[in-house]
This record gives sequence, structure tokens and C-alpha cells, in this order.
Amino acid sequence: MKKCRGKIYSFLLVIAMIVSIIPNNPVSYASEKKSVTVMFDSMTVTAGSEFTVDISVKDNPGILGAGLKIDFDSKLTLKKVESGDAFSSLVMTKPGKLQSPYQVVWDGVELSADDITDGAILQMTFSVSDSVKAGEVFKFEVSSEKGEFVDTNLNPLDVEVIGGEIRATNYTPGDVNEDGKINSTDVILVRRDIAGGYETKISEQAADVNNDGRINSTDVILIRRYIAGGYDVVLKPSGDNENHNHSLTHIEAKDATCTDNGNIEYWHCQSCDKYFSDSQGLNNISSDDTVIKAKGHTSVTDPAVAPTYTETGLTEGAHCSQCNITLVKQNEIPKLNSQEYAITYHLYNGDVYLQKADIKNPNPDSYNSETGLTLEKIECDGYIFEGWYDGEGAKANLVTEIAKGQKRNLDLYARWTAREYTITFDSPLVKVDSIR
Repeated sequence: MKKCRGKIYSFLLVIAMIVSIIPNNPVSYASEKKSVTVMFDSMTVTAGSEFTVDISVKDNPGILGAGLKIDFDSKLTLKKVESGDAFSSLVMTKPGKLQSPYQVVWDGVELSADDITDGAILQMTFSVSDSVKAGEVFKFEVSSEKGEFVDTNLNPLDVEVIGGEIRATNYTPGDVNEDGKINSTDVILVRRDIAGGYETKISEQAADVNNDGRINSTDVILIRRYIAGGYDVVLKPSGDNENHNHSLTHIEAKDATCTDNGNIEYWHCQSCDKYFSDSQGLNNISSDDTVIKAKGHTSVTDPAVAPTYTETGLTEGAHCSQCNITLVKQNEIPKLNSQEYAITYHLYNGDVYLQKADIKNPNPDSYNSETGLTLEKIECDGYIFEGWYDGEGAKANLVTEIAKGQKRNLDLYARWTAREYTITFDSPLVKVDSIR
């Protein structure tokens, strides 16, 4: 019995020694799966910018060799190419020149289980021509010949390429304040735009990051996830929804007048309520962008005319030199009686705000030399009345009354000082504490 036991122990010892010398790494990790997906996402780029395309692999069955050809647009300049982490165990061979078509191959000797992973296999950095226009779609094609992708047993793999598109825009999705960054400020501005009641102006195109034609909490969530990272969020450009055909109405350009706004030439889609600067509906603009603000009146002073004993006079007035509308009406001053002399009041000093104000002047347009006259003050919101003066310059004298016995026509000038107000801000969005 002891001899039998000893033989069994010897046999088990031999088995253990054989197992111990088997290599840790298996010869092959190829699965039964015979296909692989190569993909890249859609991107939006701007003229003169640089961007990087990540070409990725999905459902990697254990790729030991691979080859890709990339054809790209002449308006894209290839600057740099790097291998991605998913093929870090393979050797990449690149062509000698950074030009289209760009052919790259990978090969290896063997793979471990840790080497088989999904993710980026190629990162290509491009610069965009300065001459591109918003709406242009660039050629970017990825292909692989049959048999170029093989597994660890050198069996050919079927390759499916799923590609997005690279489109030029004049904005960056998510960058709603167009400062070149996508951060918490953009999140706050979109929230305020949705809530309303804030004097915020955002790029509506950049805010609609899921391209559904609406700006709502979904857009806020997507921007927050994009900033946080780890969610595989792609912020989409708006205005190119394949499921929507714009019905565009052409609006002709109209010049602004002194009082009425004008507009640029533009096109409006009634169904999605978007505005475009082109007839193809490629360049989305905001409704505010269509408006040409009213120019405002150009005020010209109509001088006062002093009355005489034979002719009536006129008070000082004003009109617009562009549209000729009367801004301040000239009122008639009666003829002078014996011993009466005219007083011409200059109220506005060419100030457009004062001309628009309804300034009441209780003082008469003439005085009697036998009685004289004590002048009354006048008022205007936003200004301090400093008094009546006998001229416009710094050497003019203050006049509070017209003495008895004075016998001449007079010109009196109102002198004003604008009131100053201080506005204090308590907001992280404002760079100053106050303005005056």
C-alpha cells in the first residue's frame, strides 16, 4: 500500500512540474468574432483653427496587424500623427510625408489579454484653411483593404468603417459667449437665457448642442457633462438637422431711419423659427443680428428771433438735419410795446437730451424798462440749473434780474450741469465694482 501511495505522489509531482513550465502568455487571444468597427465622430471646425480627429476601434477581437488609408480635403493641412492607446502594443509605420492619401500600418508579434482593448488607434491633427466658409463639409474618408486587419492567428477580419463629417462653422457648439472656451460661464448664460429676465446675449446656434431646434435643460446637461468629461458627449452644431427641411422666406434689406429700425437682407424659416444670412440656410444668425438700429436724430438749432415794435419774434427751436422733422417748436413772441424790450432765451446749448425734455420757462419774452424783471429758475430732470448768463463762454456773467432803466434787447443763456449717478454692481460677471 505504501509503494502505491509513493507512485501516486511521484506522478502528481511530475504533473505539477510540467504545468509550471508552460508559458504564462497564451499564444492566441483571438475570439470567434471575425469583424471589427473603425469609427470617428463628426466635428465642427472654424477657419484658421487646429483640430484633432480620433480614429477608434470598437469590438476589438485581438488585432495583431492592421492597415488604414485616410483621404482628406485639400483645405485641411495635416500637422501631426500619433498612434492611439488601443494599439500601444503594436508597431506603427507611417509614410514619409504628411499628405493625402495617408497610409499607415500596424504589426506585432503576440498579444496579452491586457493588450486587447477598444479606443483610439490613430490621432491626426489638422489645420483649417483661412478661406473656408461656414457650412462647408470637408472630405475625410477612412478605408481598409480586405485582409489588412488580422487577428493573432493571422485570420483576416471584416472591417466596418463608421464615419461622421467635418463641417466648417462660424461658432463652436457650447461656447455660447464666443470667448474661445467652453466652461461654467457658458452653463450659467444658457440657464439665464432659458429662465428669462436677464439681459444676456448668447449665440443661439452654439447653445443648441443637440441640434433639436430648441434651447432647454437638455443642452445645459450636455454642456455640463462635456466640461466634466467621462461621458463621451459630442456637442453637435445646430442648423444642420437632416430631419428638417427649411422653408425659407426672403426678407429684403431695409435702411434704418432716424426713428425706425431697419434690417439686413436675411432668410427666415417659419417652421423652426431660425434666421439665416444666406439663401441655402447654412449660416444661422440670431434675430438680433438682422436688425439695423435706428440712427437717431441729428439736431440742428433754429436760432431765436427777437421781436421788434413792428415784427413778432420766435423762441429758440431745433430740427433734424436728416429727416427735417421739428424737434423743438419755435413759438411766436408778440411785438413789443413802448418801453418793452425783447428777451431771447437759449435753453438747450445744442444738447439733444435737453431738446427732447419738456422744459417749462416761466419767464416772459420781454421786460418793461420802467419796472425791470426778476428772473425765475428753470428745471430739467438729470441736470442742475446753474442760472441765467449773458453769454456762452467762461467769461459770461450770471444774471439774476434785469434792473430798472435798462433799455436794450437781451440774450440769456441757461447753464446746466449734468447730474452724476453711481451704479454699484454685485456680480462675478461684471469686471468693475461700479460706474458713474
